Amino acid sequence: MKTLFSGLSFGLSEGEKIALIGRNGSGKSTLMKILAGATESDGGEVVKNTATRIAYLAQNASLDNSISIEEFFRRDANPAVALLLEYEKAAQNGFSDRLSELEHEMEKTGAWFYQSTAKSLLKALGIDNLSQKLGELSGGMKRKVEIADFLLHPADCLMLDEPTNHLDMQSIAFLEKYLMQTRSCLFIITHDRYFLENITDTIWEISTLGLRRYKGNYATYLTLKEEEILSLERSEEKRLKKLATEKEWLNRQPKARGTKARARIDLVEKLKIPAYTKESDIVAFASESARLGKTILQAINISRSYGNTLIFPSFHFAFEAGQRIGVIGGNGSGKSTLLSILAGVKDPDTGSVIRGVNTRIGYFDQQAENLREDASILASIQEFGREFKAANGDRISAKDFLEMFLFPPEEQHRPVSSLSGGERRRLYLLTILAQSPNFLILDEPTNDLDLSTLQVLEDYLIRFPGTLLVVSHDRYFLDRTVDSFLIMDKGEEIVRYAGTASEAVSLLTERKEPAVEKAVREKNRSEKLSYKDQREKDNILKEIPTMEKRLETIHGLLSGGETDPEKLMRLSQEYEQLEEKLFSAMERLESLGG
Repeated sequence: MKTLFSGLSFGLSEGEKIALIGRNGSGKSTLMKILAGATESDGGEVVKNTATRIAYLAQNASLDNSISIEEFFRRDANPAVALLLEYEKAAQNGFSDRLSELEHEMEKTGAWFYQSTAKSLLKALGIDNLSQKLGELSGGMKRKVEIADFLLHPADCLMLDEPTNHLDMQSIAFLEKYLMQTRSCLFIITHDRYFLENITDTIWEISTLGLRRYKGNYATYLTLKEEEILSLERSEEKRLKKLATEKEWLNRQPKARGTKARARIDLVEKLKIPAYTKESDIVAFASESARLGKTILQAINISRSYGNTLIFPSFHFAFEAGQRIGVIGGNGSGKSTLLSILAGVKDPDTGSVIRGVNTRIGYFDQQAENLREDASILASIQEFGREFKAANGDRISAKDFLEMFLFPPEEQHRPVSSLSGGERRRLYLLTILAQSPNFLILDEPTNDLDLSTLQVLEDYLIRFPGTLLVVSHDRYFLDRTVDSFLIMDKGEEIVRYAGTASEAVSLLTERKEPAVEKAVREKNRSEKLSYKDQREKDNILKEIPTMEKRLETIHGLLSGGETDPEKLMRLSQEYEQLEEKLFSAMERLESLGG
């Protein structure tokens, strides 16, 4: 049985914002589950303040697909919802005594604003149909529901395991802003480096050596890590010099069996163990097929719909050699569908895709993983060859290729069935690269990959000589690997943009930003509202549509629908008074966080 970690001792304090990083399979998710109380450790204990409330967002939660989004939020596991349901029942039955008790309880717990706040969060996350069944949602949409539910539970410590996986960039921007403003302790596992940079103040790195702590955000961590590596490299140089000296001494001495000689021999054996292992140089493979011709891949007026819903309209595009294009858009905007059509896996509703004679596509489908469970890691790669041609003309063995992507020789004979989720995705990605494509189409390749693997993959793609088309929510990854974007919005024309990932996201989220700002503001302010203020706010929200409708009716009468002079005068006065009342209501609503 593999030991993930042992002998760890640490503490979490109020207000800390900690990120836990480490290689896939190092035990990050297991450690978080132990701290959250979702699983037990093999030894030691977790001690927490009895008053501390912990909220835990698992990496892969199991949801009941038969219930609706609203039913999910109203499930009995949430005490705020239980109070809300009991209050509604008491109000319907006229139980005035019980209503008074419930109002007091709801004011203490904040349950009275739960439903409206939930709807605001969902709106900011792009979900407005609360009657929709969970089983009808995409993976990204389900993740949004989980995150909204997670944020609605009051907690002193927030624990999130890869929260950005499957989310679109607008939702990531919302979650990032939300977590930056929280006063709760934050303990997060993520590979999103902009997330790490903007939110955290401490980085913890777990490895076979234990747990190392780096005070500061991701940029500070990189600086401290570089200094640490330089120190290790200097130690390695000293080790090699000392080893050479000791070997020379042993070679000069007659074979003796004295204690001193045995001690020197033991020292040489110890010195043979490296203090630091430098990572392999990254190379990219070259396709064995002929060079890319004039026609690489052409999308000729392709479109796609699901039922009566248009996903994207007519799209015409000719890909060129060496292009590096990212695809961004909200969940459900058709990114994966577009890639699958271009890869030849799905057919468009209209138009056609023409592939060049020499174009060899490597398609990484985030939903498909064709790995044999009983095969070893090495056998999974050797299925495509025992050695491969690098872009510089050199040959590289399957073993060296695996080592380059952080599968060391001693692990290459492990069966696929023993791999963690991140390790499996890494191996699946390597089976695509091992086929030496000259056009890479990658759909969310960064999900579940650790930071070390991401850096290796980025270096590989930077050196990749062919054409690259990639869907990813990782802004840092995109900024390093692509130089232009296809921006997708459901039902809208696909737009081409040259610039950074953050700039492209800004274009996409411009019209949705007010909803994000409002949700963050409402959640922050509603926590401070009294029961009386909340009731006033709810009443204003009900009155505003009525006033607006009446103003519209009066405006129609004043514009020619009414001819009686006396009635026209009364209507004019009513219009002025109602307009002033509406303006005052809007101002008051703004002060209440509306």
